[in-house]
Parts: sequence; C-alpha cells; structure tokens
Amino acid sequence: MALAWAGACYAGHPLVTEDAGVIAEGQCELELVPSRLSLADAAPARSIEHGLSLQVGCAVGETAQLALRAGRVHGPDAHLHSVELNGKWRLASWGEAERPAQFTLAWGLTGERATSGGAWRHTGDALNAVLSQPLQGVLGSFTLHANLGHAHEAVGRRRTTTVALALEHEGLGPDQRLQPMAEIFLDDRDHNAYLNAGLRYAVVPERCYVAASWGGQLSGPRGRLATVGLKWVF
Repeated sequence: MALAWAGACYAGHPLVTEDAGVIAEGQCELELVPSRLSLADAAPARSIEHGLSLQVGCAVGETAQLALRAGRVHGPDAHLHSVELNGKWRLASWGEAERPAQFTLAWGLTGERATSGGAWRHTGDALNAVLSQPLQGVLGSFTLHANLGHAHEAVGRRRTTTVALALEHEGLGPDQRLQPMAEIFLDDRDHNAYLNAGLRYAVVPERCYVAASWGGQLSGPRGRLATVGLKWVF
C-alpha cells in the first residue's frame, strides 16, 4: 500500500494528482520526500511504515521530461527498495501564455526488490492522461488538475483505472510564495476514495521549494499518509 500510494505522490509532491506542466527546457529538478503511513485499523505493532524517495528529472526539449526515482519503504510487513522511470509529454496547450491550459500524457515503469537482497523485478507500469485548467475565483487564481489513468501490476496481473481531481492555488501573499492545494482520488478496484491536502512554499522562487501533505482514506483500512519534501531546480 505504501509503495502504491506514497510512490504516486512523489511525481508531483505534495499532490498524488499529476499536473500537466513539464520541466522548462534546459532545467532539471531534484526532489527528496520522506513519508509516514499509519493504518488506523491495524494493531499498534503493525501500524507504521516509513518511506523515503529521491527523484531527479530533466527536460527533454520543450515539451517533455524524463525522471528517475529511487525509493525505500520500511515497516512491519514491508522492507522494499523501488526504482521508477517516469516521464511526461505535453501534447497541447492553449489560452493565456502566462497561465495556459495544458494536456499531457504521463507514464511510469516500476521495479522493486526486498531490502535484504535478491533480484529486481518489474512490478508495474502506468499511463495517465492529464489536464490542467487555470481558473479564476473570488479567492484568487487556481489551477484544476484532472487525471484519468490506467495501471498494470505485473506481479498480480491486475489492471486498475484511476481517477484524480486536484485544486491548486496560484499563491497567497504579496509574493505568492505559499500555495495551498487539495485533492481526491480513487480507483475502480477497491472503490475507496482518498482525500489529501498539501502546502508548498517557495524558499527561493523558481529554484527551491519545501512542501508537506497529509491525507487519508475515507473507509477501509483508514490509511493516513503524511509527507514532507524538498525540491531544488537547477
């Protein structure tokens, strides 16, 4: 569960929902995200899993990006290393030049192995259609992100359709450095919705960001996921 949920949110931390923007041409990003997953319905000795993810991504021309993520999950029932190759390809953009609407395809290939050793194995792949639409409201400028995805788990040979919606504020304060955001996402396999809220702060605008999120399941095992993160653009 930690790899499936926490791993997803590293692509666009602090959201699980992907955005349609790609890294600017000539730039790269480095992102570090620790996480903590608790299961409220589990016994106390089996309730906590800790994760750590490091991702580096770079632009590929003007409309695409490629990234490599390495992760680790440690808990009573999970001691795993993971690696993911992921990317985005922007297919269309329209509207205002400063805040355009965008449509992008995102994809990912994932592998894992036990921390005690053993062989790496391919565990899954995913394809996600992403729409980001700027909005203007009485509380300021927002961007709506909508995802429709398909994921394949190689080990269990299971296929899942995923849906996600997120609302991201353009920025609060005179310098717009603080960005609140919230999202809901679910899939067609367990029919369990997840809610997540996050904050991102630009320590150095366009260069260095810190972020945090907290979210949970509305039913089922009542998972609660908390993350913090640091992103550096270079």
